[in-house]
Amino acid sequence: LVDEESIFDPLTQITGLTVADLQEKGILFEEARTRVKEIIADSIVVGHALSNDLEWMRLKEGIDFRESKDICDLFKSFNSKYGNYNYFSLAQEAYALLRVRHVYPHAPEDDAALTMRLYQEHCKHHPSLQRARETLKRHRYRRLFPLFPRVEKPNICSFKYNEKECWCG
Repeated sequence: LVDEESIFDPLTQITGLTVADLQEKGILFEEARTRVKEIIADSIVVGHALSNDLEWMRLKEGIDFRESKDICDLFKSFNSKYGNYNYFSLAQEAYALLRVRHVYPHAPEDDAALTMRLYQEHCKHHPSLQRARETLKRHRYRRLFPLFPRVEKPNICSFKYNEKECWCG
């Protein structure tokens, strides 16, 4: 996927792609956007922190696709002590709910597969979703999550849901 103006950063550490790869084999943003719109036209789009991707692709619910389901929002739990919501990373959700250690964070195929599995197994039915929230909350309060590797992305803030670490505002 090539932006017409410039390639800011292909996130080589995550994608394995280089600027040269994109210049040689990439497609223009508008062409990719058109293809994506054709694929998802009458679909329910499922993702994790989905608003980021939809905003970047300039896609609108009810216009470009039927409906969205963001498991990040579905799994959030209210923290009565601080009067705010706790959000969980995809790695935390996979660990607590699927007993899967997410080894390659932000690898698109792995993220998509885990997101769909979490949605299918824990979000489609209200009782399952409530149990999942309770499990995630219990893991957080009992400090049962292991340390997950962080992928450093220069000039990109990955902490939208973590005020202490967010530097983009």
